[in-house]
Amino acid sequence: MPGLTLDMVKAFVMGSLGHPVVKVELDDTQIITALDQSLYYVSYNRPREVRVPFAVGAGQQAFTIPNYGYDVVDVEVPPPENILTAEFDMFNPMLVTHPISLSDYHLTRMYAETAKKVLSADFDWEFNKETGEVLINPIPNKSYIAIAVCHYPVLVETVTDPNIQKWVKEFTLAKCKQILGIIRRKVGRIEGTEVTLELDGNELITEGKEEEKTLLMKLEERSGDFVPPMIGGF
Repeated sequence: MPGLTLDMVKAFVMGSLGHPVVKVELDDTQIITALDQSLYYVSYNRPREVRVPFAVGAGQQAFTIPNYGYDVVDVEVPPPENILTAEFDMFNPMLVTHPISLSDYHLTRMYAETAKKVLSADFDWEFNKETGEVLINPIPNKSYIAIAVCHYPVLVETVTDPNIQKWVKEFTLAKCKQILGIIRRKVGRIEGTEVTLELDGNELITEGKEEEKTLLMKLEERSGDFVPPMIGGF
């Protein structure tokens, strides 16, 4: 499904508020402000994960993570080369000099999985937000490329899940009702030659706040269903 766009959100908000039959006193800036708040809440509950490669040097402990977003939640280091290539070598006709049985294959797989689990416990890491550096313990004795799993804010164009799109549009509408209500409450009424029109500012504010509260509860309850798209490396 295509990603969400500002025009899609704007059309939903303006149409829900009665445009073009009813004049809606909102501009793009106010709708963008409401949209940003909805994306903030989605990001907080289910941030976008980005896998960022970084170079680890032998004898060093601190390593800078480029473009880490707003947090690093995991660090992955590669297992030794023989573990990475074990299955490949078994089926490489240039390297294999004898028939490979199914039991040989399964033994190799078991060895590789066991080795990875053991190796994963051989190091620890800590992320310093002030410096943007990952500290690895013990100090690496060789150089390699590691992966930092980073949390990034959800962007409007990356929202492709229909459930998230629906929530974002509805939450943006709830915030826009509050903004529009404040505007109309300041005006109060429109005096006409034959009739005075009372504006619905207070009603819009109350309605928008109630909808916002309900939507936040729904997001919290269904956060497991709100899975943002995975973005590849840089």
